[in-house]
Amino acid sequence: MNLKKRSELKREVKRTYKGHWGRAVSMGLLPMILVILIEQIVNRMAPKPEVEQTMTYGGGFSYFSENFFNPLILIIIIVFAFVLVNQKFSVQSMSLNWLRTREKPEFSWGSVFNAKYFKGTIIIFLLEVFFTFLWSLLLIIPGLVKSYSYSQALFIYKDAVDAGETNISYLDCITKSREMMNGNKWHMFVLNLSFLGWIILSMITLFIGYLWLIPYTAGTYAAFYDDVKEKFNQKLNSETSDNI
Repeated sequence: MNLKKRSELKREVKRTYKGHWGRAVSMGLLPMILVILIEQIVNRMAPKPEVEQTMTYGGGFSYFSENFFNPLILIIIIVFAFVLVNQKFSVQSMSLNWLRTREKPEFSWGSVFNAKYFKGTIIIFLLEVFFTFLWSLLLIIPGLVKSYSYSQALFIYKDAVDAGETNISYLDCITKSREMMNGNKWHMFVLNLSFLGWIILSMITLFIGYLWLIPYTAGTYAAFYDDVKEKFNQKLNSETSDNI
C-alpha cells in the first residue's frame, strides 16, 4: 500500500492552517524563543579559548572536554535538550489534533508538562537517544537509519494515552514505531530533504522564517504519521483476514 505523496501531505497541512496561520505560528513561537535564549546563555557562559591554545595540539579537544564536563553548562545542555523534546512533542501533538478534528487547538506550548504525558515523553526520548547512540557506535549511517525507525514513538505514545491505555510499555512504543517505519524510512528521509530549501530560506531571513516553518513541518510530520499508521493497520487487518 503506497503512502501519500509529499505534496499531498503538505497540501493537507496548508488546507488545515489556511486562514489560521497566526494560531499555527503561535504554537512554535515560545519554544523557538526558549531555544534561542538557552543557546545564547550557553555561548555566553562558555569561556572563549585563547588563540594560542587552539593552535596547539589537543587544544581544541581540551576546550571541548573542559566545557562539556562543566556542571553548570551540562545542566543547561540537558535543559536545552528537554526544551527540544517539549517543542517537538507539543507542537506536533497540537498539529496532529488539528489535522484530525479540523478545530484550532487552544494555545498551549507546554502540553509536554501535562501529567499524563510528562513521564512517558521523557523516557521515550531518552530511550530513542540511547538506542540511536548505540547504533551510531557502529557507523553514522546505522544511527541515522534507526533514528527514522524510532521517529513515530512519541505519536504512538500520545495516541495510547489519549485512548485511555493505563499500562503503556515505552519500549513497545519504540518497537511499534520500528515496525511501522519498516519500508517507510526512505519516504521520511526524502520528506526531510524536501524542507531543505525552506530551512535555508529561514536562515537567510535571520531565522524569522522558522516561525512558519516549525508548524508547517510539525503538521506535515503529523500527517505522515497518520498516513503510515493507516497503511500499517490496513496491512495488519489484511494479514489477519488471510490467516482466518
